[in-house]
Amino acid sequence: MTKRLTVLDFWRGLAIFCVIIDHLFAWINIPDQYQIYHQYFIFSVAPLFFLAGVTFALSWNKKPLSLQAKSSRQKLKTTTSYYWHKVHSLILSYLVVVLITMLWNHQPLTLKSYLDTLLAFPHQFYFILIYLQLLAIAPILAHYIKKFCHFSSKKHSNTAFWLFSLAILIFSLICNHLPVFDPKIYLPGRLLFGGIELFIFYCGQVTGFFGLKCLQPDENWRPFYCLMGFFGLIAMQQTGFINQIFTHPPALATICYCSCLSLLVLACYPACKHYLSWPTKLITISGQQSLTIFLYHGLIIEKILHYFPVIFTWPVLTQFVTLFAATLIICLLISKISAIIRPKTIHSS
Repeated sequence: MTKRLTVLDFWRGLAIFCVIIDHLFAWINIPDQYQIYHQYFIFSVAPLFFLAGVTFALSWNKKPLSLQAKSSRQKLKTTTSYYWHKVHSLILSYLVVVLITMLWNHQPLTLKSYLDTLLAFPHQFYFILIYLQLLAIAPILAHYIKKFCHFSSKKHSNTAFWLFSLAILIFSLICNHLPVFDPKIYLPGRLLFGGIELFIFYCGQVTGFFGLKCLQPDENWRPFYCLMGFFGLIAMQQTGFINQIFTHPPALATICYCSCLSLLVLACYPACKHYLSWPTKLITISGQQSLTIFLYHGLIIEKILHYFPVIFTWPVLTQFVTLFAATLIICLLISKISAIIRPKTIHSS
């Protein structure tokens, strides 16, 4: 694995850690004076969509899907095959985790109830609904981004690129205010392409095609990234802007907060890898197994609290640390077992 991809896994690992912490706030009885800290972890889904865009661009560079004119039948077959290659691991994992959840919770298991649960994308699984939509539109976005890249020497290419980006942003903002899916689904999942998540995903693709050096800043750029991220967070704190980051769907403040933290991650990663090798390795491994952690962490937290209610009597910090560590360890064990059972499964991008 290249250094660049290791950085992405580290970044993804931090994001998935924040997903767990975010959801722990929903399971633990947190005193009011600690609730303010919840907002600092709600950003976690945004970098996951951004990184999905980056990894899609990297994959596209290796094996693009041709969108040139062909027979309609052949084009449909090629596109469907490409899409299934991208999503089959995620879909199969989702089918399994929903089945396990229903069986473990002793829910009536009929074909109708199972399909109803799948299509409702309960709890954090709204992420999957958005991701499936983004992967469907991703080849079109990639095609035009690469087109601008290929013809970058032409006179109006830069203008066309910025106009195209502006169009994606406007479309994302419109989707952000027009729920189109079942009201039972959590709010971000009700939005076409996740609303602003479409633009975040698009920015990830642009980074993957044009800005790979940004993900591997040399020593001269690392202090600049660090200062930009640090002062960005300070500015948000001083202006009160940071109090607006706890929003679903993500708002401008959420994206700014995510961007500042991302700059700090990129700047501090080499130092973390050198001086904090074991924690960094754990975070990186968790990033590599982020799909399994994402799918199973909610169920695991629920069952730990169900079978060991004594945890509720412990101090809040002890509850957090214990549940976080136990959830992470069990998820990584599930990943290990899954790898043994299905050694040829393709890592989700």
